[in-house]
Amino acid sequence: MRIIGVTGRIASGKNTFASYFVRHCRFGKNIAIFDADIEIKYLYQNAQVIELFKKKLPHLIINNKINFDLLKKNIFNNIAINKAIKNILYPFLYKKMIEHIRIYRLKGYGALILNIPLIYELKADLLCDDVYIIKSSFLQRNKRLIKRNGDIRLFEFEKSISYRQKFNENHGNKFIYNISKNDILNYIKENFLI
Repeated sequence: MRIIGVTGRIASGKNTFASYFVRHCRFGKNIAIFDADIEIKYLYQNAQVIELFKKKLPHLIINNKINFDLLKKNIFNNIAINKAIKNILYPFLYKKMIEHIRIYRLKGYGALILNIPLIYELKADLLCDDVYIIKSSFLQRNKRLIKRNGDIRLFEFEKSISYRQKFNENHGNKFIYNISKNDILNYIKENFLI
């Protein structure tokens, strides 16, 4: 089974690339996607994760649940809290990723896409045959982020602590410059049999 990493900055087009890849590319049988953002949302509901938050970051817990307003405020503005959150979540996320790889390999899938924004930080790139870094202009990403989240502005997000930790674009072995959905589709058509 081929393992394909997809990474990039927020609103760069990672999900679009992954979904187009699944719909338009043939790698033997099926292609599956492991989406780290979706898995993280589930992890925030995980009882073990909540218990670790209670022990290490109790001020983010209200009524035995993680308070997402406090989480967002702290993860972007406090390096120590950002690191503590990653230290709690990353081992669970890595374990989930390994489970997905094992399951899809056993099922005979042709490829698994690891859609992970911080793929190098998680060291998931070491499991990939290829890593694609999706790049888009600041303006394009800002437009997408506003459309997705309403009032959030990209420049505000990228000034935050988590994005001051430099996104290393020198790791990837493939770059895709995403101007539009058609650019992504054309790249897949040109580079992977449809």
